[in-house]
Amino acid sequence: MRLGFAGETNDEMALDLLRSFRKECYVNLQKMDDANEVIARDEIYFNHDIMKYWKLVVLHGEVMRKARLEWVDKAIAILENEEK
Repeated sequence: MRLGFAGETNDEMALDLLRSFRKECYVNLQKMDDANEVIARDEIYFNHDIMKYWKLVVLHGEVMRKARLEWVDKAIAILENEEK
């Protein structure tokens, strides 16, 4: 939402916002890796049916975060190219 109003400021402020968002995406993607490690470690203690749904939830998180990273990288490239 904040990016939608970035046109009221300048590209550098928008780039700062996007770069910050990209860092946040990488942190969140690491959390998904951590969750997968916990699931793999604790899988023997839980019912298989429960674990498959935990894995699906983590998979959703991974896919969404990777999509956000792809978008933010493209958005940054567009704004950086306009600065040149």
